[in-house]
Amino acid sequence: MKKSIVSHLRGLIIVTMVIPTFSLMFLISEYPTNLFPIFFIGFLYVMLVLITSFYIKHKIIDPISVLGENAKNIMKGNMSEEIDYHSDDEIGQFALIFKQMKDQLLENEQSKLRFEEERMQFITNITHDLKTPLSSIRAYVEGLQEGIAKTEQEQTKYLEIIDRKAIEIESLIDQLKLIDVGEPIHWAGKPEKIAFRTWLEDNLVSELEKPLYQHSNFHTSIEVDPHSLISANSQDLKRLLNNLLDNALRYQKDVLVLKVFETPDKICLDIANDGYTLSNSEVKQVFERFYTKENEIGNPKGHLGIGLHIADNIAKSMRSALSAEIKDELFHVMLSIPKVL
Repeated sequence: MKKSIVSHLRGLIIVTMVIPTFSLMFLISEYPTNLFPIFFIGFLYVMLVLITSFYIKHKIIDPISVLGENAKNIMKGNMSEEIDYHSDDEIGQFALIFKQMKDQLLENEQSKLRFEEERMQFITNITHDLKTPLSSIRAYVEGLQEGIAKTEQEQTKYLEIIDRKAIEIESLIDQLKLIDVGEPIHWAGKPEKIAFRTWLEDNLVSELEKPLYQHSNFHTSIEVDPHSLISANSQDLKRLLNNLLDNALRYQKDVLVLKVFETPDKICLDIANDGYTLSNSEVKQVFERFYTKENEIGNPKGHLGIGLHIADNIAKSMRSALSAEIKDELFHVMLSIPKVL
């Protein structure tokens, strides 16, 4: 078995005490009539050894023992115990690095636990969110097969409901394609200079052609100079806009508003709807992965809590800022994009 450095230090202290002790005993036996100088030198030496021993124990042995115990605790999975050692010497620096390593391990462990909770919540969400529209489609198909819908108008109504439910499932699948539940999302599309007003108007036209928008009370206000430029990847920007609009449309009751304006150095989008059920304290959570208010009350809207999280990641990759607030009884999501000046 290998000896520890602590054992070697203890052995060294014992040796430094034993050898001089035998030397003093030899001097006493050789000069029995002149003992005072011998005892005085011996006393000084013993004091020096004791002081040195205390210093070595306090500065080296004790800190190493503390670090050893903490290493054992970490090995057992107990990382909550603090390292109580503060010094500017080499061992103190090592203890600081050791503490930082322990704190990082603890943070990683907590992140794993949080992710496991998110993963379980995700499984619950996706199971329910896919089952609900599938059950509806099956029920309406059976109704059509059994002839419950007697008139052509009723049959058309059933088919429209089936179509909406199929769109919900398609939306869920699209969201699943965009996220790896095991890793953070990173967006790094090659940026290009974009004349934002022209880009927005072109993409809004295609977005508003979707069936989901046909019966929505959607109002837009765009006050941006046609020559104002931003730097972004067009596909990432489109995905960001679509996610924000889809989220607002999903919870709209009567109001859905998009306002776009500019400041000297930014272009700002404000998307608002009147269907929020969040409190002011919950608004801060809307950009977290898998967060959805319906986790507590069921999820009839087919919302996985992914869209705004993806939007937030895309915004960060563009060095833009995404925020949310409740104002004037509307839920607002605001996006600020730096201009190319």
